[in-house]
Amino acid sequence: MNKKILLKIVFTLFIATSLLGQTLPADINFNTNTWTEEGAGISLSGNEYTIVGATSGIRRVYLDVPVSNTYSTVYITAEIELTNIGYGNRVFQSPRVKVYKGGTSNLLVAENLTKHPFNAFYKVGVKIKKYNTLAISSVRVEFLMQSATGTMKIKNPVITNVEPAMEFAFPFSVPANPTYNLSIDTNSKHTFNNDLLSSNTHFRFLENRGGYSWVHQKLVKLLITGFRKLTLDFQEAL
Repeated sequence: MNKKILLKIVFTLFIATSLLGQTLPADINFNTNTWTEEGAGISLSGNEYTIVGATSGIRRVYLDVPVSNTYSTVYITAEIELTNIGYGNRVFQSPRVKVYKGGTSNLLVAENLTKHPFNAFYKVGVKIKKYNTLAISSVRVEFLMQSATGTMKIKNPVITNVEPAMEFAFPFSVPANPTYNLSIDTNSKHTFNNDLLSSNTHFRFLENRGGYSWVHQKLVKLLITGFRKLTLDFQEAL
């Protein structure tokens, strides 16, 4: 067999074995991979990218990552800080995270960061469902500013098959050690809201022995005039 053909077969088998045997999480850090940059206003410092947006156009960084098609779900996360963001007139004119089929422009999932907190790093995540049914073996991860002003910083990107723990951000400052004072005046009374109360009703229905059914007028009148509550739990004892 020709040596060139043999080497080609061995190299192809090596690539196929690498893809099938690949494990996640994959290393997609900015300081250990060469991400592609497109547009002005982009700078890299260690494992942190900064993208300064503009009123028009797209400024982005992206990376094609081999991912074995044995995984049913794939997650892509990163810590992102937004500062002085001015959004465009359309929802996609904003800081964004996008994932494509590897090496293509076929979009798999996108996240518009229109509700992302400002002035601090918060984790953002997107999920690719049923990845093992897509007949692909790589994805393109992209971070971008599209027709939006301000600054977007990205660090610690991760691609994994394990659902990550996401941070929860309150839209207000949360005190570190809150204390509360509760004052109760036992001499003050007010009518309790009936919507907060419910009652269990227990009746034994023995109509053949002179009992009452739910539609009996005496029972209807009793419920209306006697209980006067809006919430009733009906339980029938047979």
